[in-house]
Amino acid sequence: GEEKSVQNCERLLTDLRRRSATISPLKLRRISSTRPIAVESLCDWETDQTSLAKGEKVTLKSLSDNENWDVISADGAKKTFPGVCFLIPPPDPDAIDKVELLGNELADIKKRRAALAASLKNHKSDVPKVQQSAPVSSAPPDPKVATLSLQLDQLDTELANTEESMLSQLRTPVSRSDPAGDLAKKLKAQEQAAEALKALEQQIQTAQADLQPLLSTDPSSTSSGLPLKLSAASSKYDILAAVVDLYNKKANASLSLEGQIQKMDSLVSGFERNLSEDDLISDIPNAIQIHTEAIQRQQRSVGGVQEDMIKLNQDLETTEKLCSSLQQGYQEYCPDIQRQRKDVKQLEGRYANVTNQLKEREILLQEASSKYQEFQSLCKYLNSTLENLPKNQINISDGLSEVTAKQSSQERVMKGLRQKEDDIGRVTVLSQDLQILLNVYEANAHKYNSTLEDVGMTLPKRVQMLTLADAIGKEEKQLVNRYAEATAENIQRQRHMVLARNLICQ
Repeated sequence: GEEKSVQNCERLLTDLRRRSATISPLKLRRISSTRPIAVESLCDWETDQTSLAKGEKVTLKSLSDNENWDVISADGAKKTFPGVCFLIPPPDPDAIDKVELLGNELADIKKRRAALAASLKNHKSDVPKVQQSAPVSSAPPDPKVATLSLQLDQLDTELANTEESMLSQLRTPVSRSDPAGDLAKKLKAQEQAAEALKALEQQIQTAQADLQPLLSTDPSSTSSGLPLKLSAASSKYDILAAVVDLYNKKANASLSLEGQIQKMDSLVSGFERNLSEDDLISDIPNAIQIHTEAIQRQQRSVGGVQEDMIKLNQDLETTEKLCSSLQQGYQEYCPDIQRQRKDVKQLEGRYANVTNQLKEREILLQEASSKYQEFQSLCKYLNSTLENLPKNQINISDGLSEVTAKQSSQERVMKGLRQKEDDIGRVTVLSQDLQILLNVYEANAHKYNSTLEDVGMTLPKRVQMLTLADAIGKEEKQLVNRYAEATAENIQRQRHMVLARNLICQ
């Protein structure tokens, strides 16, 4: 029966070698290879730029993303098509290597079996001739052998159950609503699996200790099949123990990563909400300065979590390496790693957007601040000048000398007004520049808030109020009108003085 089992194993191994040559390397569909890979098109595909024919053979260059592949056609042109359009033809090197490993294990078992058989044969030859001449009787099977065989069968069943439970945990994605909590439950289950494995290890050691005296005292060789069972159980245990250890490391790394993702999501969400409140600059005293100080405070807060962003990427890198070890060593794919990569990438993008928004707003506010100071200074100076213009009024009792003196004074007033024309023009330019800067600031803030609303964030409705840009335009308009009215009034007054002087002279 034992010889038949070995022959069955050899036939299965031959069949596995034949079938392994027909397996497509699925792993290469997810992991970029360092060497070019020949692939074959499964269908016709056409885009605006290029096309692909069914059965066409091309060379896979890289996996541009999860869906599209970059390939090189027969004429050397680089093209991009959906990965589902292609088949990577057999064989799968990993499958072939696995079969060869099984072949080596079978050869080793046959070698040990032959050595054991030779040892038993030599043991029989040493039996005294007196015993050999004794009447031969069929010894009943040793009940210890049957008991140990039953124990090894039960051990194999328990190992298989433990493997099934562990792989189920490994292959099931964590809950999207509470990934950290689900991972904690998985770790708890893995602790129980590790304890079960430890108990099975003790059973293997006990079986090994029980087998040694049976092999040395069993003349009928009824126990000669037990070493194979024990060796198979030990090999399965070693593989399971290695997978459990690696999975525990991966689960702990993944738990740390999920915690860091949640932490950074909370921090970035807070930054986004604070930034969303800075949507317009209202007409209040020191408005630009207040907004600038608020932006700079937020910049310090955002810069303060840079170390957390670095840790987030480090945790992702650690988890990816452990997932790669599971995949390459045991062909077990981590179902959550793609989602975790996506979450980290989104957090990096949101964090960068906040940083860029703060920098852009600070630059706009700094430029607006300098222009606003000049605008206010000019407005104050021009309003003071217009307020204090001399009032050269002609009285009925004024003689020629008084009229002449007032006319000279009025000419100086008009000269001063003409000199202020450039200042009025500068006020207009500054007003327009400021309104453009402030409107750009508010437009950028509104656009950013719209992106937040697009991803589900609820923002308070904008309150209608007088903005600083509106107030600046209003102040400029009032000053320009006041200057125009003062100029027209003084021109009219100057004409009256010329007329009065001419009348007095006549």
